[in-house]
Amino acid sequence: MDTLRTGKKFTLIVSAYQASNTPLQNLIDTEALYSFIEHEVHAHAIRAVGIYKGGHEQSFVVHTNSSSKIVLCRRQAYDVHKQECVLVRNNRRHDIKLHHADGFNTLIGEHFKQQDNAPKHRDHTILNGTDYYTVI
Repeated sequence: MDTLRTGKKFTLIVSAYQASNTPLQNLIDTEALYSFIEHEVHAHAIRAVGIYKGGHEQSFVVHTNSSSKIVLCRRQAYDVHKQECVLVRNNRRHDIKLHHADGFNTLIGEHFKQQDNAPKHRDHTILNGTDYYTVI
């Protein structure tokens, strides 16, 4: 299940990357987040590349039916890795939102569009060599 298509209720895209960190610190934080998702949350973390605000960052895609697992991943991202937001798609309601650390949510789309090369000006996710971006 290494795509953004899933039968699960939720899809989460999360990262530990910080532009202000050294490459080594980003690697350490990324592996810590991977371990947390796999061993503490008991969810499968699929490695992907996120293109966000013009930068490339190691990200993880997590598919789950559990809203509590989404909450655990969000708390880890905000509290430990100082992320400003995580992407959450409710696959039943067909909405994709950025969940911000300050508690606000921003609707950014209804579904993921798969394309060999996403428009260069758009934030998107690269998973198994395929670009995915959100559309309404």
